[in-house]
Amino acid sequence: MFALGLETYATLLSIFVIAQVVAHSNIGIGNQLHSLLQNADGRVSVIVLTSYFGTLFTEAASWASAASPIVHLLNNSSQAAWALGAGICAGSSSLVTAATAGIILTNETKENEEGYKITFSKYIPYGLGISAFMILYYIVTLNLFF
Repeated sequence: MFALGLETYATLLSIFVIAQVVAHSNIGIGNQLHSLLQNADGRVSVIVLTSYFGTLFTEAASWASAASPIVHLLNNSSQAAWALGAGICAGSSSLVTAATAGIILTNETKENEEGYKITFSKYIPYGLGISAFMILYYIVTLNLFF
């Protein structure tokens, strides 16, 4: 438990606190996401999109813990739970820190010149493109099969 250091646990705690504030605050993005969810009557596309942006502004696990009670209150179906998870998954692909493994594996399968670096500007088109595809795929799939 002490292998990661106190700083790591403090950072994780702060991320979870930030996600709770963002999801439940009456100011800023939290208010916008919360009102979108309430006004949409728990529609799958809105749950996917708010989960995507919530994850983008915080991180996956913290956003899941913050948003799941809100989504469950508005729509307690399994379709809504899958929509929440789908949006979080797509949002994770937009985060450099959350998706580094995927981009590194993708680039390692190609032959790269020695010294090739994956930079933020190289990652953005990949991360946003993949996540946009994922959002569309999840919305269509969840609406067709549920």
